[in-house]
Amino acid sequence: MNSFHSKLTLVYAPNEYGRQFVKLLLYKGWPVAALVSSGRQRRIHEGFGISCFIKLDTKDQDCSLKGGQIHDVYLFDNSVPLVCRYLKLFRPLVSGRIIVVTQNNSIPGLYRHLGADQLLHASLQPEELVSEFEENRLEKNGEEDASC
Repeated sequence: MNSFHSKLTLVYAPNEYGRQFVKLLLYKGWPVAALVSSGRQRRIHEGFGISCFIKLDTKDQDCSLKGGQIHDVYLFDNSVPLVCRYLKLFRPLVSGRIIVVTQNNSIPGLYRHLGADQLLHASLQPEELVSEFEENRLEKNGEEDASC
């Protein structure tokens, strides 16, 4: 792992586009944690080599994460209510950006109101999304190393 890598990036990738993004991050050596809500999602991500998981029951009112563990969050949208729930849970805990990647015309104002820093449309190739991720993270070098 390069010395400029820092805190974990949390990714909720319930669709193929999100999973391609995760695979590219792992290939490039970035520390990634997967947000999962089922055993099936966990098994899929384990197959990519992810060993750090955050399992959330979306009915819970709080999150088991402590502030400072996660730098950035990428939420790949497949359910507006679920993404909204994750935004409300993570905004107080995340020091970096929360990015929502959507394949449809979701409600951008709602996502921004709930704490999304950026909304991206899935028209970007996963490689372009990873390049944007790396540019942002390289600007933030000097932070603590990641741990799960």
